[in-house]
Amino acid sequence: GTVCASLAAGDANSHCGVGAAPGAGIASCVQSFSNCNPAASEDSLTHNYNVNDISSNSWGIDQCEYIEDGRRLSTDCPFECPSVSSDDCPCDACDGDDWASGQLSSTCEDAVVDYCTSYFNDDVTPCLELDHYFIRCGYGQISSYAHNQLLEGTTNGRGGLGTVYVFSAGNEYDLGIDVNYKNYAKTRFTMCVGAVHADLTHSDYSTSGAPVFITAPGGDGGNMAVARPLANGYTDDCADAGQGTSFSTPLVSGVVALVLEANPNLTWRDVQGLLAATARTDFNDENDETGQWTTNQAGVKHSYKYGFGLVDA
Repeated sequence: GTVCASLAAGDANSHCGVGAAPGAGIASCVQSFSNCNPAASEDSLTHNYNVNDISSNSWGIDQCEYIEDGRRLSTDCPFECPSVSSDDCPCDACDGDDWASGQLSSTCEDAVVDYCTSYFNDDVTPCLELDHYFIRCGYGQISSYAHNQLLEGTTNGRGGLGTVYVFSAGNEYDLGIDVNYKNYAKTRFTMCVGAVHADLTHSDYSTSGAPVFITAPGGDGGNMAVARPLANGYTDDCADAGQGTSFSTPLVSGVVALVLEANPNLTWRDVQGLLAATARTDFNDENDETGQWTTNQAGVKHSYKYGFGLVDA
């Protein structure tokens, strides 16, 4: 968090380095990812959204991973079962189970699986919240609550102009992971940021996929240490950011801050359009067959690895 904040908005004080938007303000949302709570992550998306113009997120939840969240489900049975009798509704079979924790008995679990696989459209929200029982891998879909938080932020944030959400693409390219499997990174509300090396070739860690929106420098392999606050004593003075899309993301967020400084009346979609239209595409790795540019019917270039190109400001 500390290093990411400095990359986005580090002060121009002639000490260490300077952020992309040194005049921007910084707000923090402290979370413990050793015991990740998706509810806290989702609530942070609209925290003070009329003051915080940009939400820069150098984190994500692993694809196909379920993290328990007791905030979304109440202690009461969440199913309405409009099309079946009480005998076929999970509520009776789950009487006494703790819905809030999401830890259900085997009998209750079987009832949920039977109901949701047959009547999913009747109770979409609770079936989605409990889909880890009947879908081995949800491929990173966000919850309905997270969707509504992003919708709220882009609709009413920043005085109705919309909060600008920026998310990192991830660092699993060598594992064959696709950004399409990433929850927040693939929604239309967010800009997904990949990374390039100093020579403008695709960073060998940067997760690729159609949702990649834009790229920025993410660091090279000279130092693989994870960035930590200076208080931990890993350096004599200035922090070392290491490498990853976690560090390309705040650079894009800083550029967004510069854009909004120049024109604070832009909507969140205006910002996305401007970054896409001005991104650099004048670089290419001829040896990289999967990173080539394609041009759509509107004449806009896009790459599976670089998105609309390298952010340019």
